[in-house]
Amino acid sequence: MSLLQKITLGIAHVVTALLVVFCLIGAFLGTERAARLFVSAPMSLLWAGAAVGVVLAVAAWPGLRRSPGGPQTRFIAFGNPLLVLHLSLLLILVGAFLGSEAGLRARQMLLHDGKVRRGLMVLTQGHAQSRVLCEPVLHETALLPFELRLDAFVIECYEPGGPAKSYISHVSVLREGRVVTTADISVNHPFHYGGYYFYQYSYDVQGEPQSVLMVGSDAGLAPLQVGLVLLAAGTFMHFWLGPVRMWVANRYRRES
Repeated sequence: MSLLQKITLGIAHVVTALLVVFCLIGAFLGTERAARLFVSAPMSLLWAGAAVGVVLAVAAWPGLRRSPGGPQTRFIAFGNPLLVLHLSLLLILVGAFLGSEAGLRARQMLLHDGKVRRGLMVLTQGHAQSRVLCEPVLHETALLPFELRLDAFVIECYEPGGPAKSYISHVSVLREGRVVTTADISVNHPFHYGGYYFYQYSYDVQGEPQSVLMVGSDAGLAPLQVGLVLLAAGTFMHFWLGPVRMWVANRYRRES
């Protein structure tokens, strides 16, 4: 075993052991404290170590970069399923980092982009604003590069005077005072615009109608989604197409 392979296995063992420890600790912290733990600076270093381990594994084991069974089987499963699985893990780690507090801080330092990770937006009917109350400390605020205006808030009921069926916020997006698009936001039907998702969170119809939207950044979502697709594809290739690939390879060798 080469030195690079030994280093890679060492990183894998350390990262796996620390993940087990942090998961056990997080199980007793509660949802909010566990969420803060897994986006903390030590965990960011751990995720970075895991990503480095994946890259080193691909570099240290040439078998991960070859198609098992030879060129004659590539029509069945392009490339190596283990390589696809490793790449999927790398993309998932990259996506998770880009969407974390540490990733957004790094983005702000490098790109001077003050993107909001998550928060609440309180809209009053007929008024436009861009202010977001940042979570978890709601007294901290940030501004979006555009404004949202609540045109109307509607509560639909199953029957007049009956239980509510849905809560809908009719909003307009404004840039430099001009409406660029409109949307209807309801429970389980978020609105995506400008790198953010807007979810119907709460409301207040006492006095001037108000709608409370939860704002979430989509940073890191694209590599995360691609990574999950590759994870499913690599799993299918390895456990289902693997036997077929080996059968074709063995038959090719017998015939040749």
